Amino acid sequence: MPSSGWRGVRVADRVREELVQVLARGVSDPRLEGLRVLRVEVSGDLQIAWVYLGLGHLDTENQRAEALRGVESAKGRIRKLISPRLGMRRVPDLRFAFDEAMVEEARMMALLEDAKREEASS
Repeated sequence: MPSSGWRGVRVADRVREELVQVLARGVSDPRLEGLRVLRVEVSGDLQIAWVYLGLGHLDTENQRAEALRGVESAKGRIRKLISPRLGMRRVPDLRFAFDEAMVEEARMMALLEDAKREEASS
């Protein structure tokens, strides 16, 4: 269950900031190219961080699966790199997933564009 307290929000923001930096510079896996950290939520006890990712509006299911495999294989290294930057006694366990709201939004935008094109051609 995500934390709604000020400390949880602060920790989630810090984890997000550090993940952005580490993914941009600290991990050289080609499967992670273009990967964005959209948001992070932490549990009430700060032990788990749910990291919601995105690849952009042109991603495919296969690209998402490859990116998840890449980020899961690099999870230990990522935790090791962000640990000293966070200044916490215990770094939250990172759990990665794609933000389905963003995927759904991209799908809806594509449908709207298709409808506009059909209307314009009629």
